[in-house]
Amino acid sequence: MQRENFKRQGTGIDMRIIVPCLALLSLVLFVRGDDKDPHGPIREKCKDQFGLSSEDLKEAMEDPNDVGCYLLCFFKDLSIMDDSGEFDPLAAMDAIEESAKDGARPVIFSCYDQEKKSATKDTCARALEVVLCFKKEAPELYKNLGLFHPLGQ
Repeated sequence: MQRENFKRQGTGIDMRIIVPCLALLSLVLFVRGDDKDPHGPIREKCKDQFGLSSEDLKEAMEDPNDVGCYLLCFFKDLSIMDDSGEFDPLAAMDAIEESAKDGARPVIFSCYDQEKKSATKDTCARALEVVLCFKKEAPELYKNLGLFHPLGQ
């Protein structure tokens, strides 16, 4: 008798199952956000902070030498670098997409070792050194980090 109160007449659909499923689906979609560009908000924030345009970021993909402070902003937001410019390879591993972690591990730690030897105290220059290392050591990985454009573009 109570079960009939939750069924729509003639459909046989049990609303006690449908309503919670729809609520769960809505929550998952809300929490998940934009999987296609997880770094988009960081990129926009740092781009705006340094007065860069989308065209500037496209150019920086090829030659990042003029965007060291943008890169530092990006890395700090992901907790990959701290305020003193110290690169955290474990945090970098956490920020990498799961499917790319095995291939990225040796590059991340190699770049970490190189960055540790850096004599510069300029935090923007340190961020740039890490990115230039990625670009040199793993060009395909570099292109897919999402630093300058959405992942996969």
